[in-house]
Amino acid sequence: MATIAIDSNPFQSLKALSEPHFDTERPRMVQSSPYTGQAHLLDLGGVPQNLHEIVVALRDLFRAVKPDYAVGDYIESFPFEDLTPLVPEGVTLHCVAFRSRLFEHVRTSHDMRQKLSDLDESSHAEANNSGGLLKYWFGVPDEAGNNLATCVWISKKHADDATAHQRHNAAAKTVRGWYENWQVEIYEWSRAGLTRVR
Repeated sequence: MATIAIDSNPFQSLKALSEPHFDTERPRMVQSSPYTGQAHLLDLGGVPQNLHEIVVALRDLFRAVKPDYAVGDYIESFPFEDLTPLVPEGVTLHCVAFRSRLFEHVRTSHDMRQKLSDLDESSHAEANNSGGLLKYWFGVPDEAGNNLATCVWISKKHADDATAHQRHNAAAKTVRGWYENWQVEIYEWSRAGLTRVR
């Protein structure tokens, strides 16, 4: 059975990744989400070379820096200030923030929460395979049940294309009535910083 090496020292590997062809013995897979299965690892071979540094930085540094991230200001809730200098000049990344609160009967149902988790994992594998998804992160619901999940995409087109995928659509249809409240926020992320566009 083939094994996939996860890059434990990504910055040391960046020089190797600049070569026109990869050495098959060198790690090139990055864990870019909470999921660790092979289908969820991001293959840097499919990512533009100028984005490799931000990808591994997102893996190592992207986490909530404020406890109220589920309801607080998105830009201030994550270390964008530290990461922004790594966004290449002339590049605009596309960030999607999904804020939600499940109905209480969903939050307290083991079977429904497991179903939600399974659908999310399956949808992520599909999005990861389609290309363009650089980072996926989700938190833990607060005491009121509020939570936040977020994605960083190479472009708006990549994000828009993902919403048309079969698993994503099936998952959205299944859980549409499970949320007491939900909201989507869209941000553009460039060397100048983040700007909310919706």
